[in-house]
Amino acid sequence: MSAVNKYYATVLWGEAPEPDSKPTTYTFDTLAERNAFELGMNETVGWFGCDYETHEEPKKFKNTDFNNWRENE
Repeated sequence: MSAVNKYYATVLWGEAPEPDSKPTTYTFDTLAERNAFELGMNETVGWFGCDYETHEEPKKFKNTDFNNWRENE
């Protein structure tokens, strides 16, 4: 039996996420689906802020892993 390949994208939504914001992970059955999602994410630049990471296996991220995360000023 072969392993089922999944593709992932984890997003921290918001231009300046609130301190209680948590990253959201999306799972895709094909690389083409994830690539389409990534294209959509890139199209939001200038309209809505976010940062994301793509990965090939489940992974936990901290807010500090994302470029849009800012410590309280």
